[in-house]
Amino acid sequence: MVVKDTSPAAWTDEHTLHVLRGIISSTLASRPALYALPELKPVSNNRGDRINKKLQQLLRKLEDAVPGAAGMVAQEVGKLGKRGSASPKKVKAAGAGAGGVVREQVASPGAGRKRKRAEVKEEEADEDLEEEE
Repeated sequence: MVVKDTSPAAWTDEHTLHVLRGIISSTLASRPALYALPELKPVSNNRGDRINKKLQQLLRKLEDAVPGAAGMVAQEVGKLGKRGSASPKKVKAAGAGAGGVVREQVASPGAGRKRKRAEVKEEEADEDLEEEE
């Protein structure tokens, strides 16, 4: 026969903080589902940045309502890490005396094509001038 514990532990502020952290982390992890909501399509420009900022704003309001939770949203956002790469300006600034790693800057994929098109147009213009003479 199994004896059930009839005296549950008392709820503490620590438990509340753990619940809040779970709400924040699961909400942040579920952002792709929020971005896909048809009702949010009109405001989903800039790769969902507006939705992400509003979501974090709402989570900070929730965080403010719970004593002892200050900075929890920032911690959870920091745990997610940043996708993509830093801007070339930030990379250069990090390498300029800050001890950061300087990465080689790579031209955008279309940069060579644009330059080539400009050269071709210039050659065509030169040929047109030669024909007129």
